[in-house]
Amino acid sequence: MHRIALATHLTRHLADVLTGRASALALLSAESAAHLLEQYYDTAPTSRFHNRLAQALLRALLAHWPADRALRVLEIGAGTGGMTAALLPLLPADRTRYRYTDVSPAYLTRARNRFGDYDFVEYGTFDLDRDLAEQGYPPQGFDLVVAANALHTAKDLEPALGRVASLLAPGGHLLAFECHEPEILLPVFGALDSFHHRTDTGLRPGSPLLTREQWPALLRRCGFTSCARTGDTEPPGRDHASVFLAAAGGAPSLAAAPPSPAPSAAYIVCGDTADDPLPHAVTEALTAHGAGHSVLTDAHTDAAAWTRALTESGTGETTVVLILGGAEPDDAEEAVARATHAGQTLRAVAEAHRSLGSPAGVRLWLVTRPHGAEATPGPITHPTDAAAWGVARCLANEEPDLRGRRLSLCRNDDPAADAARLVRELLDTEASETAEEEDEIVLTAHDRFVPRERALPPAVPLADGAAPPPFALRVRRPGLSYRLAWQEIPAPVAGAGEVVVEVRAAALNYRDIMQTVGLLPTEALAGSPREENLGLECAGVVTACGPGVDRFAPGDRVVGLLTGALSSHVVSPARNLWPIPAGVTFAEAASVPVALCTVHYSLLYTARMRAGETVLVHGAAGGVGLAALHYARAHGATVIATAGSEPKRDLLRALGVEHVLDSRSLDFTVQVMDVTDGRGVDIVLNSLSGQALARGLEVLRPGGRFIELGKRDFYEDRTLPLRPFGSHISFHGVDLTTVLRDPRLLGDLLEDVGRTLGDGRASEKGPEFQPLPHTVFPAARVADAFLLMRHSRHIGKVVVTFDPLDEPCAVEPASSLAPPPARATPIAPRAPQLHPDASYLVTGGTSGFGAATAQWLAGLGARHLALVSRSGAHGPEAAAVRDALAPDGVRVTAYAADVADAEAMRRVLKDIDENGHPLRGVVHAAMALDDAPLAELTAERMSAVLRPKIAGAHVLDTLTRGRPLDFFLCYSSTTAMVGNFKQSAYTAGNLYLEGLARLRRRHGEAALTLAWGAIGEIGYAARNDLLDSLHGLGIEPLAPHTALDHGRLLLGDDRPDAPAVVGVSRTDWSRAAVLLPLLRAPRLGGLVPPQVGDGEATREELLRRLSLMDEETALAHLVDQLTRLLAEVLHMEHEALDPHRRLDSYGMDSLMAAQVLVSLNQRYELDIPPMELLRSNGTIAEFARIVQLRLGLQVTAPPGASPGPGIPGPATESPAAAVESPAAAPEPPAPAGPLPVPPQAGPGRSVTAGGAR
Repeated sequence: MHRIALATHLTRHLADVLTGRASALALLSAESAAHLLEQYYDTAPTSRFHNRLAQALLRALLAHWPADRALRVLEIGAGTGGMTAALLPLLPADRTRYRYTDVSPAYLTRARNRFGDYDFVEYGTFDLDRDLAEQGYPPQGFDLVVAANALHTAKDLEPALGRVASLLAPGGHLLAFECHEPEILLPVFGALDSFHHRTDTGLRPGSPLLTREQWPALLRRCGFTSCARTGDTEPPGRDHASVFLAAAGGAPSLAAAPPSPAPSAAYIVCGDTADDPLPHAVTEALTAHGAGHSVLTDAHTDAAAWTRALTESGTGETTVVLILGGAEPDDAEEAVARATHAGQTLRAVAEAHRSLGSPAGVRLWLVTRPHGAEATPGPITHPTDAAAWGVARCLANEEPDLRGRRLSLCRNDDPAADAARLVRELLDTEASETAEEEDEIVLTAHDRFVPRERALPPAVPLADGAAPPPFALRVRRPGLSYRLAWQEIPAPVAGAGEVVVEVRAAALNYRDIMQTVGLLPTEALAGSPREENLGLECAGVVTACGPGVDRFAPGDRVVGLLTGALSSHVVSPARNLWPIPAGVTFAEAASVPVALCTVHYSLLYTARMRAGETVLVHGAAGGVGLAALHYARAHGATVIATAGSEPKRDLLRALGVEHVLDSRSLDFTVQVMDVTDGRGVDIVLNSLSGQALARGLEVLRPGGRFIELGKRDFYEDRTLPLRPFGSHISFHGVDLTTVLRDPRLLGDLLEDVGRTLGDGRASEKGPEFQPLPHTVFPAARVADAFLLMRHSRHIGKVVVTFDPLDEPCAVEPASSLAPPPARATPIAPRAPQLHPDASYLVTGGTSGFGAATAQWLAGLGARHLALVSRSGAHGPEAAAVRDALAPDGVRVTAYAADVADAEAMRRVLKDIDENGHPLRGVVHAAMALDDAPLAELTAERMSAVLRPKIAGAHVLDTLTRGRPLDFFLCYSSTTAMVGNFKQSAYTAGNLYLEGLARLRRRHGEAALTLAWGAIGEIGYAARNDLLDSLHGLGIEPLAPHTALDHGRLLLGDDRPDAPAVVGVSRTDWSRAAVLLPLLRAPRLGGLVPPQVGDGEATREELLRRLSLMDEETALAHLVDQLTRLLAEVLHMEHEALDPHRRLDSYGMDSLMAAQVLVSLNQRYELDIPPMELLRSNGTIAEFARIVQLRLGLQVTAPPGASPGPGIPGPATESPAAAVESPAAAPEPPAPAGPLPVPPQAGPGRSVTAGGAR
């Protein structure tokens, strides 16, 4: 239908295009047509089908892609981004670079807004017909090129394909979708000059499209070695389109360009073991590349020796390269010794640097083996190296003038090749200003990565193949800044006369939009919370039937009317459902119930429409409007239709409506009287509000019936003009939700509509069943579905699907839901139910947070706890823990043992096993602290802190390998991520725990490390009165029960790709960044919101700036600020906005106005009514004057201008409560989605690494 609407729109203007009076490109680029084009490529059934074929081919490619190799993707001719939207969710965000391009830059701004959540996407232009070097594209720069209906746009296809092939690295692929039938594209694109500009008429004589058979041979001629193709489900002989994956040939290689020339600097290389050949190879490679001074030293922990080495290197820049080598220790004490030695070496370098008094003269590189401190792909071989990584992080904060970087190198068997990779990184990084900003780099066997820490949202996507719990759509904070979220719900149970339906598709109605923006009053919600019961119609499969249900059985396909339909599973009275006719899809079926019932009730039951009457249908391109159009014409009535955009009106004309008017203009009343020769109409089916509603009464002839579907005027208690009622007209308000609560009335309606749905044929009272045109969104994109409908950019219905082939949607846990209904079955806990006959061990478990952990495990079902500490049963809190748990039947055994002592812990585990309750879980919470600057930490002090963390975890890991554990849980700290001041040893030990967790996961062992923030009440910070100090750093304490509640959810996350390390913290990272320089590194940019800049000043700062300006300059400054803000909302470049042009000419509507006003309120604390923006004479310049007044600044209005509300705007259309209304969105309007919140690592949020470079 979207393609038909576009084709109709262009056909109507074809004469103007052919005579040069209009541009086909301009027609397609207009706001309303552009949205239809986007929907066609994105959600139309044929587009979704071919996008899914492309998804299948991409999944096959990713299944064989090396986990430690970045995937570089170029999409050419991306256009509206339909294929992009299908592919991006499948790509691994931590190792993908995706370049979105089109020949026209006009698409890029919209794409940036649409795909802003994918931070691995960059944007640019690309022309198939131009030289690649001229466009800045080097050969072999990509692993995958994506082209959706783009290749055929080249003027000369064969050389263009050759250029595409040259872009691909050895082993790369081309993923392309190409149409074969000109008739498919000609109606929409045939009027474009670019559709006919080809020069290779020998290859493509009749049209720019190739047949299915032509493509493989052409691809081989252009350098591709193989081609896997898929077709479509068209009958034989109609090869509509193909999706193919063509290989460029060759094998991936690590060969790289030579490094940048060495700057005139000195290099001091130090290895920590004498038998490691890499330091020697690095020194030789640096000399070979022109390093002025390159020496190998064995200074290690000798600060004086480092001072001599730095002095001898000269007065210029000096780079110190510390390379960790040797085998990973098998012994726990040796691991502590190795970590201590590395930490003391870093301490010695820092001491030597300070002694020289040249703060900017030394760079420090720490080179480790893969250790797991970052969640990067590839093997993990040396978790002990993570400890040195932690010390170096703290050193970067304590000694920022010692410009430190950390590099993890996955070595092979060739030291010279490893040295070449390392030296290339050293020299290229120091030569590049951009690369120099990176403080941590990971070189895997196949690629280069830089980590990016991100705040993990509370919703976690379900793993592929996992059976999701039931979930429903909830709206958070109904109002202008609402947020939509899928959330777990209790498993539904069918009562008497009820069935449980697994929903496959649910349609949106304007009532849902009104509910999200807070426009429905309490009485309209029938006692339901504002956050719940979204959705009125759905289609799906019956999974269970309650007593007394004989019409349906499990497995039946059904469609029906019910509240709360926007859910994965619903309970419905059986009487509210009908069987889905054969051959009708779930999405088609879901498009019908509300529209058909509304039309039956309005035109048949209420208006008593008769053949020969005339019906005015407002918003006739929406679901109810199209259903009314079909019903009225099927019953012999004449229809006059209105719609809000030119393409929609063109579509209605193409559907045979003779008189089509503009619903956004009050002139429709005059036009209706003209086309009816002054007689007026018999029935008005209305969804307009305000003046338009009142004017609609004027077009009714005597005895006419006005059917009001919109509810905005009712809820706002507006008045009606009474003069038209003197002509014996009647006014009827239709609310389908009221009908749903009237069993008798509902029964009659459902029986009548059910006959129509049941056999697909006309009943005596109703028309033949026809699915409505609809736009489909997967459940993961439900916010986009609401956005489309809110702006009335759809045709027919908007349908949300729950298809297993769709991208998985994020589902929030049920913890924040209201209590479930009394008869609902309880939700299974997310955490595992611990075995009552097994034992669970907690180190550090007799006091503080360790003791709280023991009680938490008891609450999860543990009945045998082994608590290990140095004091054992004699500790001050051991007896209290035992006594607190004894009444619940929990047996607590306290062991006095050193967790770092392998023999002592072996005896503990033997005793546990001999008691008949085998060990099934471990929590390693033991710790020691000695906070001091690294300069003051001697080897003895550092070792004492490292020992319980590193040696203790090493012992526990060794003793439990191969055991069937429910969990192996270690406690780390979020300070390890940022390298806290005076905690280098503590950070080192915690990073070892994080590396160990990832290593165990790689080996198939249970493992999870939780990096806690400050724990209140009982934690170390609380016991030592540090909470006030932490508050100054932006760190707020977590109550123990809150922290452990998040731990319960994370411990039960058994997805194969669940993170092995998760941070749980309540931290204002922007405040912490003031004191911790490391937080300003790109790696942590996702946690720290950007500093307030020129475009985001506070109210106080804005007033301060304006007070320093004269009135004219101040107004110009405000105009600039508002232009930038409006450009964000309109998805345009701010340079393209003219401050003196009316905003409605850019497509600004009342909902967009609300986005602007919410932003103004947040930034400048301004409360401006929406209509004041729309009525500010329609320009940015005039609105700037209103803002100036609201800020309390004196303004001299120009002659003839009014700073007040101005004249009324055009007629607006109001959504119907309970019905799908086809018109414009309600007022006060809603913003385009949840307002941006600075990302913070909050409770239950994970901080993980990623970001391929």
